[in-house]
Amino acid sequence: MNLRHLLQTGISLLNQLKNSYSGDLVGLDIGTYRLKLIQINKDNPNFIQHLAIADLPFGSISHGEIKQHSSFRLTLKKMFQQQAIQSKIIAIAIPHILTIVKNFFVDSRLSPDEIESRTWLEANSLFPDLVGNIYLDYVALGPSAETPSRQEIMIIACRKDQVNPYIFLLKEEGLDGVVVDVDCYVLQRALLKMPKNHAPDEKIALLNLDMHLITLIVTKNEALTYVHEQNYKGHNLLEDIKAYLASKQTPDAALDTLSLSQDQTYFEIMQKDLGPYLHHTMQFFSFTNESADVKQIYLSGDLAIIPEIDKLIEQLINIKTVVANPFENMEFAKNIDEQQARKMAPIFMLSYGLALSKVNTR
Repeated sequence: MNLRHLLQTGISLLNQLKNSYSGDLVGLDIGTYRLKLIQINKDNPNFIQHLAIADLPFGSISHGEIKQHSSFRLTLKKMFQQQAIQSKIIAIAIPHILTIVKNFFVDSRLSPDEIESRTWLEANSLFPDLVGNIYLDYVALGPSAETPSRQEIMIIACRKDQVNPYIFLLKEEGLDGVVVDVDCYVLQRALLKMPKNHAPDEKIALLNLDMHLITLIVTKNEALTYVHEQNYKGHNLLEDIKAYLASKQTPDAALDTLSLSQDQTYFEIMQKDLGPYLHHTMQFFSFTNESADVKQIYLSGDLAIIPEIDKLIEQLINIKTVVANPFENMEFAKNIDEQQARKMAPIFMLSYGLALSKVNTR
């Protein structure tokens, strides 16, 4: 399943992007507490030109809504100015839970234009009261296993009011080309770009722990086969861990990670703040066929850099857990602190996948 992009901001903007797209797209991960961006050289996909992270003032974003427009815009503007980014094309992601996904079948002999027309007819049928208020995209999944003369089409849609506030603010900052993607497919894209150390038909799982959302995805043969998302207050875990480490009066650089992995109090903090949410996620996963044969889970997101979190999660879920490193084979521009970038690599998983987005060429 080749999902190069999944949502765009309307058909007219699709055409505008196709005609005007030049330069390197910027992947922007908009979190509750911080912004993260990456720009990859379009001629060298292994070269990171710009990499930045900035905290948002408290309360700027709440429950996925921008509450303080001025602070959001100021933080973003400073990031672009400090990095001297010239590109005006930006990619952002929305949670999978905000999308509507439907599949239908068409005659395999239809042309791309006929498939697009048929998709909008199907959308009118599926969303009769919403079709004027949604952004919609589709992808051809290939011939039906039961009836090869028909091919399966997947429609993905989301309400305009879920993304318009972000689009309008980005455009006010001069970012006139906005690609809107879906987080699970963005993470899949990033996961597939990581070095391969497994068989092609082996199931690969990724657990992304952001400050407000837990996302578990599974891929097989480069296709996304499972997605589960759950709201979560990751800030509580981060603050409790920071307070505990401070109470031990041990600077981060001198942390004895071996003792932390065996520290009962440290484990209990993790179990209290993360355990119930993780248990729910994995219990839900265990009820599906996709849970079979998953021997390893990659870990990414804001919380993935907490010391020894991979070992503690492995104890909680009883599956080998490895911190993801999307930058393993990447090179960096001279203005980037490479040592710090590699240390922070797991938290850039989503923005890395966004930076790999391609503008629609249908």
